[in-house]
Amino acid sequence: MAALAPFSVCLPREYPQRRAGCHGGGRVRAPVGVGQHVSSSARRPVVCMAGKGFGSENSSNLPSEDGSAQAAVDVKVGKKSRAETDPEFLTGPSLYDPESFKQIVEDVSASTLYALQQGKDRLEVEFPPLPSTVSDYSGDSDGFSRANLQLALRVCGDLADNGYKPRLVVPDYTEYITAFKFLRPALEQLDDNVMLGSLDDGSTKLRPLAGLNFNALFKPPDLPREEDLRMEAKLADVHVVLNATTTEMIDVEEYAQRYCQDGKVLILFNLNLDTLRGDLGQVAFPSKDLHYRFMSKFLPVYYIRTRNYSKTITAPPYLVNYRGMIFRRYPAPWQVMIQQDNKSYACIAESEDRFTLNEGKEEMMYALGLEEEKGSTLEFLRRGYKYKTWWEENLEPEQSDNWRK
Repeated sequence: MAALAPFSVCLPREYPQRRAGCHGGGRVRAPVGVGQHVSSSARRPVVCMAGKGFGSENSSNLPSEDGSAQAAVDVKVGKKSRAETDPEFLTGPSLYDPESFKQIVEDVSASTLYALQQGKDRLEVEFPPLPSTVSDYSGDSDGFSRANLQLALRVCGDLADNGYKPRLVVPDYTEYITAFKFLRPALEQLDDNVMLGSLDDGSTKLRPLAGLNFNALFKPPDLPREEDLRMEAKLADVHVVLNATTTEMIDVEEYAQRYCQDGKVLILFNLNLDTLRGDLGQVAFPSKDLHYRFMSKFLPVYYIRTRNYSKTITAPPYLVNYRGMIFRRYPAPWQVMIQQDNKSYACIAESEDRFTLNEGKEEMMYALGLEEEKGSTLEFLRRGYKYKTWWEENLEPEQSDNWRK
């Protein structure tokens, strides 16, 4: 197993078969290091890891929102395949510490291109687009949407450099006008090799509010005609959908039926699908069947989901804060990573199948020596009766298992 610097030792243990461990080395116990405390009761290293990283405010290793756009625009994917230049591309990194959105966009582009070469046509990309705690629509919808547009545009530029005809797709025609104004200089800089459209292209649904929106009333003079947009949608071979909500996933499915058949690719970019799945089946939202028949088909090619945790113990320091993430960079396996004191993330477990949030937390707790006795009351009280979501628990109706592979 590759060294988990700056850790000095590694304490493996036998685990269930699906926990292959980092590069076949078994799950690992985080050793004593800087900022760690040893529990006198457990006699195991307990690490205080409350540092900031992905999705954290004032992150030291990620750029500002303004900087992320320029950093993303500057990225170019090399001519050699990533599998040839990066030994860890196929196996997954032992340490992951992206210094900027440049590296993240490079990783997204490389994994996406590898998946396309493997014939995959339904892909998911998920990572925090802003280096702050406001990394979703509820906190800063405009900033979130703009950041996604900028990052997705750079990924599309890399796809265009490799011979594809990508198209950015926003939820509706009104948002298309806003995105056109915002991205027009960047699109011109890319020599119009990246197209822009909306889920409304070719749709027969009415737009009763379009005439009441100022963006729709004051259209740019060079705005493409709707007939041209429909023609572009037919010409594109990679469609990247972003900034869609739960109710708009029905429109995404209809768009896929119109334009993403016969091997044409559909990528869901930073839609936060786990949150959208949680809305399914509730009043005024689509039914759960939308996941089983459509959303389950999307293979995660790049995935970051960070979480902060804390646990009270009976010995100093009494409260242990730690941070980790579930990570996937296709074609490498799924990984659970825990943040070290230097803000980098160290791999502690791997699996060919996707980790649930609870499974990821269990791996982190074991690595830190914080797990309760198997079958104990404390374990039951912490985990509860239900520790899986409905889409993780009921797998029989799903038409594909790509979403968890």
